[in-house]
Order: sequence, then structure tokens, then C-alpha cells
Amino acid sequence: MAKNFSETNDPSIIWEGHYAGTVTPYYQMEKMGNLDLLPDEGFKIICQPINIYKASAGWVRPIAILE
Repeated sequence: MAKNFSETNDPSIIWEGHYAGTVTPYYQMEKMGNLDLLPDEGFKIICQPINIYKASAGWVRPIAILE
């Protein structure tokens, strides 16, 4: 998919990735910052969802808890 997108610059190709969750459910988080400030291990992440009226997706407020 990445190769196809780089060759065509067609953004509709990227939407194919959204079908991956139909077989095995997963959570996708994008554009998170400051991850380099977390240790390699010894932390948990809590992601509080921000509900958006009539939206099929939204953002989260991620919180790192250091153990």
C-alpha cells in the first residue's frame, strides 16, 4: 500500500488500511507527540476518548502512567 501511494499520491489508497480491523480488532492512534520522553518500559497508557457528535472517529487524550 505504501509503495502504491508513493507512486500515485492517491489518498484513497490509504483508506484500505482501515479495513484491517475487520479481521482482528485494533486501536490506531496517530500523530502522538512526546513519546520520546517515555522510558523504554515501565509505563501504561490510558487513552480517554473525546466524543464528537455524529462522527465515526475522534481523538483521544492519552495519559502515561509511570510505574
